[in-house]
Amino acid sequence: MSNPLRWPGEFRRIRRAAILADWLHNLALFSSQDFAHFDEESFWQDGRALEARHPGLDLGRYLRIFEARVVESGRLR
Repeated sequence: MSNPLRWPGEFRRIRRAAILADWLHNLALFSSQDFAHFDEESFWQDGRALEARHPGLDLGRYLRIFEARVVESGRLR
């Protein structure tokens, strides 16, 4: 079987998945701690910094989804 890292574009896709997993891991960690000491602004700021270093990630879509859910829940920010 051939190495998937040599498939065209596959390394980039795997790298993006790893970056996303690392960023969301932090959110999962804070979730497991009932968001004690969680800094929401820093979380989104980290996402924007990752997007700047890795164009095409569109981590801002998670902020848009989050804000839509907040509005739907009636708990406006």
